[in-house]
Amino acid sequence: MDNLNDHKRRSATFKSEALKLKQLNYINDDTFNTIKQAYDEYDHDYSQQLIQEPSHQLSNNISPQKPKPVVSPEQIRERNISIIMIVGVILLLLGGVILATSTWDIMSSLMKTMLIFMVCFLFYGMSIVSEKVLKIHKTAYAFLSLSALFLPISILSAGYFELFGSWLSFHGGGRYVLGILGSIICTALYTANAFKLNSKLFMWFTMVANTVTMMFIVLQIKNTREIFFLGMILYCSLLILLYHKIKDNSKLSLLSKELVKYIPIITSFFAVLLLIFSQSYKREYLILLISYMLLFINMSYLSYKRKILSYPALLLLMAAGYYSYLLINTSYPIYKILRDSSNMFGIYMFILSAIIFFFLYYKNNYKYTLHLKTSSMATSLVMMYMCMASAAIGNKHIKLGLEAIILSLLLFLLLKSMKEEFEIKTFLYLILLNITPIVSSLVSFNTHITIGLENIMVLTSYIIFILWFFSKGIWKDRISYYFIVFGVCSQYLFNLIYPFGTTELLKVVILAVTVLYVLHKRSWSMFNLISLVPLIYAINRFTHGLTIPNHETIAILILVAVLIIFKFAGELLSKDLYIMKKREFTFIDFYFPAALLMYPIIWEHARNMSLIYRLIPGLLLIYLLSSQVKRVSDNLIKSIILSLSIVSSLIPYYLLIGEYMTHSSFYYCIACYVPWMLLAELIINSAWKNDKKIAYKVQWLILGLVSLRLLIAVNSSYTAIIFGILSIFSIIVGMQYRIRCYFFVGILTLTFNILIQTKPFWGSLPWWAYLIISGFILIGLASFNEWQKKNEKKLLKDKLDKFKDWL
Repeated sequence: MDNLNDHKRRSATFKSEALKLKQLNYINDDTFNTIKQAYDEYDHDYSQQLIQEPSHQLSNNISPQKPKPVVSPEQIRERNISIIMIVGVILLLLGGVILATSTWDIMSSLMKTMLIFMVCFLFYGMSIVSEKVLKIHKTAYAFLSLSALFLPISILSAGYFELFGSWLSFHGGGRYVLGILGSIICTALYTANAFKLNSKLFMWFTMVANTVTMMFIVLQIKNTREIFFLGMILYCSLLILLYHKIKDNSKLSLLSKELVKYIPIITSFFAVLLLIFSQSYKREYLILLISYMLLFINMSYLSYKRKILSYPALLLLMAAGYYSYLLINTSYPIYKILRDSSNMFGIYMFILSAIIFFFLYYKNNYKYTLHLKTSSMATSLVMMYMCMASAAIGNKHIKLGLEAIILSLLLFLLLKSMKEEFEIKTFLYLILLNITPIVSSLVSFNTHITIGLENIMVLTSYIIFILWFFSKGIWKDRISYYFIVFGVCSQYLFNLIYPFGTTELLKVVILAVTVLYVLHKRSWSMFNLISLVPLIYAINRFTHGLTIPNHETIAILILVAVLIIFKFAGELLSKDLYIMKKREFTFIDFYFPAALLMYPIIWEHARNMSLIYRLIPGLLLIYLLSSQVKRVSDNLIKSIILSLSIVSSLIPYYLLIGEYMTHSSFYYCIACYVPWMLLAELIINSAWKNDKKIAYKVQWLILGLVSLRLLIAVNSSYTAIIFGILSIFSIIVGMQYRIRCYFFVGILTLTFNILIQTKPFWGSLPWWAYLIISGFILIGLASFNEWQKKNEKKLLKDKLDKFKDWL
């Protein structure tokens, strides 16, 4: 392990020094990439050697597999009793539900409430029996939990049926008092059970019941939404203080452990409710502002322990900023002039987000707020970009440009202080992202016209390409990542333009060539297809939109030219179709798949034209596939490509027979499928001559599929005779040349052909005939086994050996 760590340190030092040589222009990009690739291979081999050396030592430390626990008879008995008990409960509940649904309307209010209380006490009694008598603790705990859940339902039903009077009822003036009393009773009982049983579940019941009690208390004080949320947020703050008070108390350890889990949930719950219902408030901005600030403080404290809650905390701060804007805008006359301006809110939130970004991220070195650093950056950036998006949607180009420039300057100032590569790339890409709105605002400001988002993105792509072209060292590599992604997105966006003419095609072609140039300079040929696909789509749209005379012929010529260009471009870049090292692809010529993608497009244009044009796609496919055989060194891949090129020769063949033969005839079916058998022989003897196992499997597959298709096409006695002759011919060829697939497939197809043609005979046999035939078969098998046993399998073995020798 020490040797491996030392090797990693030396590897990091070597790569760092090589990168410095590149940045200081002592070596060029190609030399750096060659050195890096060679060292990566050496590093991989040497690391594997170091890892394999101590592998035999690790094998001794593997712990033996633990045996499965053996279930004792007592455990089985307990499980069976639990199952019986659960089944009894289910039956009891079903009986009660049926009784209740059938006689509920004729019961009095008191009877209905007593019935619900009886269910509660029934579960409680069954828990006592399970605990004291049967000693089944898990079942007892389950019944006690059910009883606890039915308790608040029982109290609620008593209030609903007005058993405590009309005032202290579900719809009366004292409904909140009823809720307080019921919640206090539930809280007391849940608390007693929680500490008695040391139960986490009952502790959660206690905390939920306590929260419900506080909700009813707040509603009883003043029944308004804003006061309710303010009171509950204060309650969450009191829970945090309670946790601080009891966290070191061993007697209340159960409460403190569960309270620290409960506080984030209940705080987030009320935060979401506040965000949902605060939209309907009119003028209670001060109360809402205080509520959001308290929630932000609570969430900030909770996120100090649980980092994920820092993001909701910052969202609540943004919501507080929103209501601070509303409060200022409605309270001070100096802002009344600007109150109707739709720009003011966006500007206000943008400035607030910038302040949060600057102080909680850039200047944040305080211990207790350091955990908010990452979330403040993400949240403030999202808000600033949302403000920019709002300006763009509202066609506020000057505002959009100013916000983009301000944000870019802020990011650029921070970029100079960044040291981690991830941070540098993040801020750099955000700056490059802002070029698009800046360009949009400049164009709109100077020309007062809208040129479209797709044109702005293309113009931005050219600007980023210029920055990449004149940058040096590591900055060139960083910009290239963004340019490739942005350039490809621009290609896809530009393809959405309608109509799509020559000018649009030229822009996409230039942009695609630019992206491909950067990919080749970075030795990223593996990603060529991401730029070639939108280019192919653009060419297809252009050819479909041609309206000039003879546009179909011109479209075919353009598409054929593009296919040939793709083919030769890939062959000029590399003589190999792919390069594989250490079982990993280091290079793939994706111009070849791009050329293959042109085939269906050419076929789509040519399918309604004359025969000579319809033959072009198939001939091109044969040429394209056969020309790639020499570019492959692996025998398996070479055989596959050669097989495909041979099979593709059927495409022009099918076009020719389809032109001059009737499709519904059996002869047409024979002409379609019999050539597959000839092709199978050609493929075996040319493409798979070095691998007979795969060749025979291919032969079996082709011959079986062809025979099945011909068997399906047989629809008369005449065609059945022809098919039978072909089957006999296949048997004779298989016997003469010892080709197993021809022999067995011939026998099978002949047998099925006879069965299908004699279907009227055996299909009309009475059912007892099948019984007789089955009896004969069973007797014959039994007799054969008996005879085979007496002759000690010698005669059968001799026959099988002779048959194998013949095969």
